[in-house]
Amino acid sequence: MDPLGLEAGDLLPVVEAADLLDLVEVVEGDVILTEAGRKFAAADPETRRRIFRRQLLDRVELVRELLEALRATPQHRILAQVFRSRLEQVFSRAEAARQLETAVAWARYAGLLGYDPKLDVLFLPAEAE
Repeated sequence: MDPLGLEAGDLLPVVEAADLLDLVEVVEGDVILTEAGRKFAAADPETRRRIFRRQLLDRVELVRELLEALRATPQHRILAQVFRSRLEQVFSRAEAARQLETAVAWARYAGLLGYDPKLDVLFLPAEAE
């Protein structure tokens, strides 16, 4: 266990996510905060959410596609299965579900979309429309 109290297997996905969002850079096994990462680490919760939102929109195509599709529908709602099916054309069912789950969780944290698990429906929050 490292000083953060995490096993290496638990830490790797966090580092990969932070790298994808350009919050860190991995150089020869060292994890270095980028400028956006330093701002994120020093910020209050609302500023962190804004930084995360910007990094997410700039770097995660699936989130941009989700938002585009939601904006194109009259009620700004769409079945999540539509995107799972699209992803299953390229990935296994499990990987497609994992990718969509991650994208939705990140987009929800960023305040970009909502999700109703009972109906399996993605939607734009009123403030995002």
